[in-house]
Amino acid sequence: MKIAKKVLALVMALAMVACFACVSFAAQNPTIVATATEEDGMIKVVLTAKDAVGMASFDVVLEYDAAVLTYSFADNGADAVQMNDTKKNSFTYEVGDTENASGKLLVGGYFKTNLKSAADAAADAKPGKTVAIDDKTFDLVVVYFELVDAEAYKASVKVSGGFGMGENKDDAVAKTFNAFTKTVTLKEEPTTKAPETTTKAPETTTKAPETTTKAPVADKETTTKAPETTTVKAPSTSTEANPNTGDKPTGDNMALAAAFGVVALAGAAFVFTKKRK
Repeated sequence: MKIAKKVLALVMALAMVACFACVSFAAQNPTIVATATEEDGMIKVVLTAKDAVGMASFDVVLEYDAAVLTYSFADNGADAVQMNDTKKNSFTYEVGDTENASGKLLVGGYFKTNLKSAADAAADAKPGKTVAIDDKTFDLVVVYFELVDAEAYKASVKVSGGFGMGENKDDAVAKTFNAFTKTVTLKEEPTTKAPETTTKAPETTTKAPETTTKAPVADKETTTKAPETTTVKAPSTSTEANPNTGDKPTGDNMALAAAFGVVALAGAAFVFTKKRK
């Protein structure tokens, strides 16, 4: 019974280790990436192994415009060069068929064993050497291109290929990565823009002239006024009979009466004067 328990515990431990190893490998998702920059009048392309601990080899194809670029030379990446300072490992790269006329370059490389972790590589350093690699972004090879067309506005390099994961290049399992293109802008490309032509119809405002018809002002006020009619009042004719004479008073009778009155007054005055004398 005790033996059975020990065997079961060992099997479970091995299973857990295997699971953790699978999870770790899956989480790494190894691949190859690149950067492209202009440096001293040349185009510098750096090939990098990303999250690739356990990578044993790689083969990459670089495609470019032969009218713009031409292959110049290659060199070890900043991390790859340190592998030669380890006791048990090393790194070697090769440049294959350089078909400058067709704009194609083959670059490959491999480790003596495989890409180790940063801690393992540091522990394997030769006496008096320091190995400080970046196992997350391991620079493999740097490829340099010369500019053929000095008037070019940009230069592009397409990267495709694959790599092998395993203990060494001989038993590595082949994998591929998605092809991609890196472009370097050399100078600003002029923008050809058609001039803006704005055709605007002239404003035509048809406005009738203002015509103000005003009655002429008369020099003199012409007031049409009906002539005043003065009513001549007929002399009052009284039909009442004079109580003294019984005659109807008339205008002539009144005049005679006034005359007699004057004569009578004159006579009375004369008589009064005589008596005083």
